[in-house]
Amino acid sequence: MSMIMMMAAMLAAEEPAQAINDQTLTLAQDNAAFAFDLYAQINTQEGNLFCSPYSISTALAMAYGGARGETARQMAQVVRFTLPHEKLHAAFSELDTYFESLNDGQNIALHAANSLWLDQSLVVLDAYRALTQKYYGANLFQVDYLKQTEAARKQINGWVAEQTNKKIEELLKQGDIDAQTVAALVNAIYFKGKWLNPFDEKLTKDVPFWLSKDKPINVPTMHQTGTFEYGETDDWQMLALPYAGEKILMVIVLPKAKDGLSNLEKQLTYEHVSNWLQRTSPQRVKVSLPKFTIRYRIALQEILNALGLTALSDFSGISEQAMELSKVIHEAFVDVNEQGTEAAAATAVAMGRGMPRPPAEFQADHPFVFFMIDMTTGSFLFVGRVTNPAEGAK
Repeated sequence: MSMIMMMAAMLAAEEPAQAINDQTLTLAQDNAAFAFDLYAQINTQEGNLFCSPYSISTALAMAYGGARGETARQMAQVVRFTLPHEKLHAAFSELDTYFESLNDGQNIALHAANSLWLDQSLVVLDAYRALTQKYYGANLFQVDYLKQTEAARKQINGWVAEQTNKKIEELLKQGDIDAQTVAALVNAIYFKGKWLNPFDEKLTKDVPFWLSKDKPINVPTMHQTGTFEYGETDDWQMLALPYAGEKILMVIVLPKAKDGLSNLEKQLTYEHVSNWLQRTSPQRVKVSLPKFTIRYRIALQEILNALGLTALSDFSGISEQAMELSKVIHEAFVDVNEQGTEAAAATAVAMGRGMPRPPAEFQADHPFVFFMIDMTTGSFLFVGRVTNPAEGAK
């Protein structure tokens, strides 16, 4: 049994999960491996982090659908695409259909959308147009990047804002696209979920959060005691907080040392986190978790270059006209409170020209990392790091 299937068997809901075929599970595992490659690159930055690896993978997959030659080979290697082309895009379609099925109209909202913003001068191949519509449901919009660059930027940002419940209102800043832009491939994802076991607002109070082993600040912190999937070693604690429906979890990994985040991050790989999840079990846990809001924006070109994506000019599967990948912009937002979590992200790929016992204590009073995982497929929808809950959404 694969790691993902073991994870799903351990933490999935009581009702039988929707059948997911092997190629879709393979894609979910590949996407998760890319998520940790990506996190290893961005965690060298200071401060809070938050992103949606699924959004980034999806936007790059649309570009990959038109990549050829060395560009396609490097993209497959860097983004961890191991499936053949047709199976890869079909698997993304099935993942999206599955995530849409989790919407219950009350407790869980999970929605992803794709769009192509093409310059009116660009002649797109029929095969590429058909691929993005069939597998990604991508709406196609024509704009004039040459003469109406700012209008095009505002149109794209308006579409993203609508898809993310206005949590991402300016994905593209001035200068992100220009008169040389011929296409922008955009993915947006939105999640809002209520905790299966909400925190009582009356128990929220200011307590110290240790920015380092000798620097505390007071932050609003939520408290509850209940039965959760929990595990620990000499170095870390892991806690899984389920959202309503128990298909999606927030998994928090907390180093035991107040200054242990750096050492923990060195161990973060897909294989390690999968194995750690297998070591958790239902236990009574006394939970303390700070409320936090993070907004994080990053240009990914240099990171993709560092991972090995340097051949950026063969997208002849999109158009016979010459183009190259010029920018990859990602922004994500998350708000965690007593009721649950609201999260959104968007990515733009621009082409340029047992017995009762005392509860364990999980006191997240110092920096930690967290993941939002769909346990049926093993998809890492969002990943993040909290170093200072008081920073807010800058």
